[in-house]
Amino acid sequence: MRFRTVSAKVGIVLSAVVVSAVVGAIVGEISVSPWSVPVFTVLATAATVVFTARTFRGEDERVVPARPWWKLTGGRVSAVVMAMLFLGQGALLLLQPTVAPGPGALAIASCVAWGSAYLYSAARMSRSTP
Repeated sequence: MRFRTVSAKVGIVLSAVVVSAVVGAIVGEISVSPWSVPVFTVLATAATVVFTARTFRGEDERVVPARPWWKLTGGRVSAVVMAMLFLGQGALLLLQPTVAPGPGALAIASCVAWGSAYLYSAARMSRSTP
């Protein structure tokens, strides 16, 4: 199963965001631990990134063979954009005074890790193309 159309990709990502927000709110309501929502969010983000990296394909990208493990997007530009989104989100979390120190650090570390992974993917794509 591979998704190539922009509408399918947008629909999947928006659905993942809405579902994870709703489930995250439910988890937050039924849990007493301050770690529940951040841990759930990190796991939901990881699942979404892995799913989209394996199933989304660029317009000119071949469906077979499977992408190399390090290639998260169809091109360098989209990898850099995703890296900036994740790193920007991490920076915004870092600047918020209301973020709890432990769970907040987990969320920030997750954003930095995914941002770095997308930058690595972009750098590898730069080196692998003539």
